[in-house]
Amino acid sequence: MTVPAPGVAGRYGMRVRTPELPMAFTWGEFARGAGFAWLAFQLVFPLSYPVMSIVVALSSPDPFESVKSAVGWALLVVMMSFLYALPWSIGALLLIGGPAAWGLGLGLRRVASLRVHLVAFALLGAVVGAVVAWIAGTIMSMGASATVFAIDAAVVTGASVAYGWRRTARRALADDARLIGHAPDGEWRA
Repeated sequence: MTVPAPGVAGRYGMRVRTPELPMAFTWGEFARGAGFAWLAFQLVFPLSYPVMSIVVALSSPDPFESVKSAVGWALLVVMMSFLYALPWSIGALLLIGGPAAWGLGLGLRRVASLRVHLVAFALLGAVVGAVVAWIAGTIMSMGASATVFAIDAAVVTGASVAYGWRRTARRALADDARLIGHAPDGEWRA
């Protein structure tokens, strides 16, 4: 009653998901999920910069003038965010987020509830995003803006990690369902 691993592993009898480990995963599935999460972050985070700039501008002594300035600089801020976010996100993925997500995934292999996984990975992403952004903001001497930066990063990172996990999990489980559908008499293929 197990589903063979995809690719070469499946040909040699290695199993991924079993009734005891309904949410087990392969290295390839993990890498795919991390890649989708990182890509989603890279696409969404720069777009959140103008919103973050407006929020910071509204807290300034002259909010109307500051908002006009923030809107005027929005395109440049989006372009510059790629220069800042890219190296930080690569470091966060490789040094903190990836290892933490791997550990969380291993810890949740026995939990079949997709909602539990989705919430857990979204929270992991939010915490990693907030911590990394706060550290980056502090290093870049952003002052009080570092808090807004950290909140923005927490929201975007949490959503991105949840998206990466969900997309990959759905594909893996759909592949399993196709294998079950092709098995004789509806049995799991060995």
